[in-house]
Amino acid sequence: MLSVIASIFKYNSGFDKIRYLFKGTIWAIRKRRGDKFVTKLWNNALVQVYPSTSYSSIFYRKYSEPTDMIFLRNNASLSDTLIDVGANVGLFSMTCCNDFKKIVLFEPSPETFKALQDTLVLNVDCLAEFESHNIGVSDKKGSLSFIAEPNLSPTSRVAKDYEKGIEVPVDTLDSVLNDRFESVVLKVDVEGHEENVFAGAEKLFSKKIVKLLMFERLGRTNLENVLEFMLKHDYTVFRILDDGSISTNSELVAEPLINLFTCPSEVFPTLKS
Repeated sequence: MLSVIASIFKYNSGFDKIRYLFKGTIWAIRKRRGDKFVTKLWNNALVQVYPSTSYSSIFYRKYSEPTDMIFLRNNASLSDTLIDVGANVGLFSMTCCNDFKKIVLFEPSPETFKALQDTLVLNVDCLAEFESHNIGVSDKKGSLSFIAEPNLSPTSRVAKDYEKGIEVPVDTLDSVLNDRFESVVLKVDVEGHEENVFAGAEKLFSKKIVKLLMFERLGRTNLENVLEFMLKHDYTVFRILDDGSISTNSELVAEPLINLFTCPSEVFPTLKS
């Protein structure tokens, strides 16, 4: 609990330190009791909460990844559509649901998708219209073995060759989106399956429909291949530093366990930090 308190005081300022200290304490109690309840985020979006650590971040601070989320919301005007690949229980989309008119969410885990649906039906008055798909996103249509971690974990992932998981249907973004959108903001959190997701969105990138992409860069991400793909389509890859500034420095971009961004090179000079 001491580490949680330290985090609350580190990532919050002013009265928010007290507010989230109170919210975090109540959450710790309710989680331990196994409560299921509905809570309201700072932007008035509603979240159906289960006693799972996947919900903890919304009780500790306004944004789970403050600099990245502030940057993304500052540039949400690039499109009125958000595509959330690896939506988990929907916390990312709920945080910015009033910044977009349409949000398309993909979540392959059946249990997690059910929890996601429970939250989406609570937000009929949200600015965004929601479209959700209980499928994975990859480089071709079919099925994949998937490790669905327990307790609605955000680290569920495509299984490696030697692992046994559950079979889930998958499709490509090009196929599901099917030329419906002239522009999108894309978020991808797929625990190392990014290359496949991008390969299945060849049309979206070649036509510059993706105006801004945020994706997680893990140690198992083949960054060299990702950078090559983006360079081929004339996209600039960058990261957001702790002070909110934009950096294309190759050494900083290469660090693991961070979020990276990319956008068409012609869009890059117009970004708001």
